[in-house]
Amino acid sequence: MTSLEKLDQLIHATLGELTPGITHEINNPLQFIAGNIHYLNEHFKKISELMEGLQQILGTNDKKASRSETTISAADMEKLKKLFSATDPDFSLTEIPLSLQECFEGINRISDITDAVRKISTGRESDDCNVNELVSACMILIQNKLKYAARVTLSLCPQNPVINCFRNQIFLVIMIILKKSLSNLLTIKKNSQHGWLGEIILSVAIEDNKVNITISDNAIVQSWHDKTNENLNLLSEMENIIEEHNGEIIMTENSDGSIYRLFFPLK
Repeated sequence: MTSLEKLDQLIHATLGELTPGITHEINNPLQFIAGNIHYLNEHFKKISELMEGLQQILGTNDKKASRSETTISAADMEKLKKLFSATDPDFSLTEIPLSLQECFEGINRISDITDAVRKISTGRESDDCNVNELVSACMILIQNKLKYAARVTLSLCPQNPVINCFRNQIFLVIMIILKKSLSNLLTIKKNSQHGWLGEIILSVAIEDNKVNITISDNAIVQSWHDKTNENLNLLSEMENIIEEHNGEIIMTENSDGSIYRLFFPLK
């Protein structure tokens, strides 16, 4: 197996680990979209009955009739009142817009997730990449795991920096670091009081004509320099990718946590 094949295998394995969380994040909005559509469908039936009643009583289905010739009997008026009441107008005027808004939000959420997957899975060739978008995609894909262990702060660069890269490889570097932070935070959380959350800060900035991606956390349990095969292999892969992109990584680990600063040439 070539080094590139090993790298592809590691990228696919990383995406595979995220799949259950991604599925969960897609399933949640799908469930409330389905619930809202069911509610809207049931309510549409009541509105349809009201409109059919109006059409019949007012004679709008008869081309020969005109409004001036139409009279409404007391019985017909009572029927219309019942049909109108069945639509629960006060409640509907509030709930229908909310249901539609929730559907739109759910669709946007699913779109964000699928777009994030697309950004990563189509990055097998070197191209110009918006770093803000890449970092945001990483956060979307790992969010389901991070939310149980840490408060996450994301700070993007207003200048929308661009680098030329294999985006799936930069994705892998960021994910390796985030998974390391997550592992340390979960270990501390397991031994802490209920409700404890760690902190992860991820930022993008421009420094000296380079793009700086900084990832920091407030936990250190196992250092990269602990001599385990997994640590050494991941660290080696990460350093190789960064070197291939003419980048640099500066790692700081102490009792307060870890800071990883990645630098890549600005396009």
